[in-house]
Amino acid sequence: MIRHTLQSQLEPVLTDYLESLPGYFDNSEANGGSNPLDNCRLERPRHKDHGDYAINVSSLAKWAKAAPPAIAEALKNQLSGALPDTQFQTSMAAGFLNFTVQQPLLANTLLSLVQSKSPGKNQAMANISMLLEYVSANPTGPLHIGHGRWAALGNSIQRILEHCGATVTPEFYVNDAGVQMNNIAGSLWYRSLEILGTGGKLPEPVEGEKYPFYPGEYVIEMAQDYLADDTNKDKIIAWDQAATNHTPPEEALADLIAYAKKSMLAEQKALLDKCGVPFENWFSEKEYLHERGLVEEGLEKLK
Repeated sequence: MIRHTLQSQLEPVLTDYLESLPGYFDNSEANGGSNPLDNCRLERPRHKDHGDYAINVSSLAKWAKAAPPAIAEALKNQLSGALPDTQFQTSMAAGFLNFTVQQPLLANTLLSLVQSKSPGKNQAMANISMLLEYVSANPTGPLHIGHGRWAALGNSIQRILEHCGATVTPEFYVNDAGVQMNNIAGSLWYRSLEILGTGGKLPEPVEGEKYPFYPGEYVIEMAQDYLADDTNKDKIIAWDQAATNHTPPEEALADLIAYAKKSMLAEQKALLDKCGVPFENWFSEKEYLHERGLVEEGLEKLK
């Protein structure tokens, strides 16, 4: 807030100084019409005893046709009227103008923050729009404590950016195109067979091999919800009767993937909404990238 105030006070003084220089506009044209102020921004001094903020006036030398100390001296004199002593103390050091925030300004700034209903709200990023993606859990199970941390951090970043005037679109990237989706579908298949008593059951882990199933209790609950629909129950029975050794057919896996994805996303969305972390965009990797052929298209371009 103080930095933004100082920058807004500096810019007109710097502009007036540059435009008062003989031949400034000719020099500007010779330098490609670029704005010299683009490289003359506030920064933090490397040493605390040099103040709270500083600008490097060396970048103005080619426009001013003068040595940096002389530029700093001229600017310091012009700034004396624009920057009251109650706000900033100005000093020079090797081509730098240094500014030290004074206690009255600091106290008034803190008081305005305390009294404000939106402390620190500003428009410093008013012209910036961005997509902010976070959490983005696989739709294969409930959100865990790690997802909660990501949700809190991501939403905090979003709110800070919006507080500074940015337009932020929060996005949840749905990882629904990987092998995990086959794993949750297979888990749902075997849990459904167990509930129906067809003889099929969730395979036991094999030592030394990665276990391709989700053994959590939530899968049993999801299978119960799935089988509560008689149509789903009939489909599972028919698929199992046509299967070999209770191995799920591709048609069954596709159906169970769709159900698991819908069920898990609904649960995840409800929890995030309850935590005050809503998402505007839910981006499906499968629908928007794979089914449109964009992944293959991108790989072809890289060949």
